[in-house]
Amino acid sequence: MFLFNVYYTHRLLKPQASTPSHLDNPLECRPKTPTRKQRNEVYNGLKTSLELISSVFKMSPVPGVEGIITTVKGIMDIVEGAKHNKQACYDICIKINKLIDVVHAELKDHDDTDADKGTVTRVGSLESSLVDVSRKLSDLAQENAFRRAINRVADADLIQDLNKEVDECINTFMLGAQLSTGMDVKYLRDEAVRTRIAEGLDTGGWRSDRRCLPGTRTRYINRIWEWVRSSEGPALCWLNGVAGSGKSCISHELAATLHAKRRPYSSFFFRHDDEPLASSAVRLLAYGLSFVSGLRELVIQAMEQSTDSRVNLTMEEQFAALVVAPLQEFASLCPTATVVLVIDGVDECPDNIRPSFLAAIRSGVPLLPSAVKIFLASRPRGDVRGCLSALPSLEVTLAVGAGRDDGDIERFLQRELERISKAAGLEKTWPASQIEKDANALASKAGGLFQWSRLLSSLLSNRVRPQEVVSRILAVETPSTLEVNLDVLYTEALKTALPTAADDRDLGALYRQVVGTVVAAKQPLTVAALCTLLKATDEGAKGAIQALLQNLGCVLILHRIRGGAVLVRIGHPSFHDYVTSRERCPSIWFIDPDKASAELGARCFALMAKALRRDICRLGGPSATNKDVPSATVYQFIDFGLRYACNHAFTHIAGDTGNIRRLEAFLAEKLLEWLEAMSLMRLLDAAIELLRHALADLNQQSISTSSIEIVQDGYSVCRPLREPFE
Repeated sequence: MFLFNVYYTHRLLKPQASTPSHLDNPLECRPKTPTRKQRNEVYNGLKTSLELISSVFKMSPVPGVEGIITTVKGIMDIVEGAKHNKQACYDICIKINKLIDVVHAELKDHDDTDADKGTVTRVGSLESSLVDVSRKLSDLAQENAFRRAINRVADADLIQDLNKEVDECINTFMLGAQLSTGMDVKYLRDEAVRTRIAEGLDTGGWRSDRRCLPGTRTRYINRIWEWVRSSEGPALCWLNGVAGSGKSCISHELAATLHAKRRPYSSFFFRHDDEPLASSAVRLLAYGLSFVSGLRELVIQAMEQSTDSRVNLTMEEQFAALVVAPLQEFASLCPTATVVLVIDGVDECPDNIRPSFLAAIRSGVPLLPSAVKIFLASRPRGDVRGCLSALPSLEVTLAVGAGRDDGDIERFLQRELERISKAAGLEKTWPASQIEKDANALASKAGGLFQWSRLLSSLLSNRVRPQEVVSRILAVETPSTLEVNLDVLYTEALKTALPTAADDRDLGALYRQVVGTVVAAKQPLTVAALCTLLKATDEGAKGAIQALLQNLGCVLILHRIRGGAVLVRIGHPSFHDYVTSRERCPSIWFIDPDKASAELGARCFALMAKALRRDICRLGGPSATNKDVPSATVYQFIDFGLRYACNHAFTHIAGDTGNIRRLEAFLAEKLLEWLEAMSLMRLLDAAIELLRHALADLNQQSISTSSIEIVQDGYSVCRPLREPFE
């Protein structure tokens, strides 16, 4: 590591005046002509660098590095003879300079003994490629053709060929360098995201279990891949379709395939039940790009430049600084490498965040290099269509309706029915011939909605008599609209999961408490946090909640995360739409979203009033700083449920008079304890924003002046305390 740090220090100390102005904007068609001073500084600076690193890199444990440096020096010796064409020399110097940067960026994080086989292989291939380039140049130099050509404008193509050769060397080296780890999360300004990554929570990435069934959706996948591979056409592809038509599966398939093929990419999947995740979408896209060799250092640099705590960047500014700028610089290093950004569920982005994200896309796409492509998937909402209509794009619409899915749903259902039959030991009573008939009939019921098929599969799994459920579904008259068709299946799923809920008041009340909390939560809760917020302290109450969640497995997802905790989230946005609609959902299953949110807010304030205390981590004195307190200690005393309450209690007020009174009492009694907890979680910036938004909300309500003054006092106390706490 030492030898690479020596080189890196030398690079940082090189005069910055030599930086070519055209690299600030790689999108320009032709670079600006450098001054003589700039040309000489670049050329002489590169020669000095080569002399230094030729001795330092000889100690590298990676075979081939010394050969690369020697070959580059040989190329420079040949080019040096072209004294009459300084511009050509300058261009070649810049290209070679980039090549050295690429090699350094790849190797500098390796210790003297830990270079992996992939790195060794790629360094060896790069050495061989450069040797070929050098041999060609040597042949030209011996014939004196190169020197004549470099001094004749008419033969400038020879120089372009040289640059293309070196470009190809860089591309080959970089495209094989999909890193096993991205940048250190310390560069992420968002502490909540750092916590997600550390705890293995959802960070908006793709999932292997959401990919398309092999052999399905090929019509759309092939069309999208043609767009990805094409060097022409629009930079944007918009996949749209109604809810449940299978958009996200195609998005997961695209991201997974890019990953398997080791293509440069980043992905982000909006979740309808996770508002904090949506607010970090741009930073997480940038974080994903840091897993690409050659982009990691550029993203780190951009992150470091955006950490000024005095400035809160808008999403447009974040996209320009953290995504566009690194990709522009990457394009100057590797101009033919296609980078794909996969963004799914834009319509699921919360209403208060979506306009900012769409504005970032609208302003950022025209600035991206031509080799960067953005894939968006969403329902055809008016605001999404309005944003994308201003940009050239390839629009791909998923066809829905009976017989318009290319037989994909029938294939999916047949496979699932065969799996369920085998798991239940029903091969004799539910033979393959009957399964084929049932799959065909059910596919007609699905109406082209993959979500209908997935929901049916979940409903049938682990049922003692799945055939009876199939018979009941087939006996129901097929509704005229796709939405109603899906609603019928949701109603049947809830009836099957909780058959006694209509007669059991306690079970119905528990359903409304649990599902209401899941629906109202601003981000997914763990089972333990759910029990804490619902005050389920004894084993019997906890067991009842866990049993209910297990029974609702067809509409809720239970996902085990790092540390053994189990996360609860809604399976599909269409269930949220169904269960919160009085028109679509029977009263027994209906969840009033406003009432559920207010009740969750009340529970959050009650939990904070009980659990928050001074010196909550029991440090024993005021001398310890936040940096001295390990994260494990913080989260030992501030568990998931209390963390949720601290972060989101204010967002559940929404004009509810009861919660406004609770807010007044909370600020009067627990303000300092809350600030301490938020500071320990490195979320004091978020605390300031929460108080500011609470003040704005309260100003719009017809409430007493004293309530507003209390919030103003809290906000005034919070801001000056930021630096001392940190």
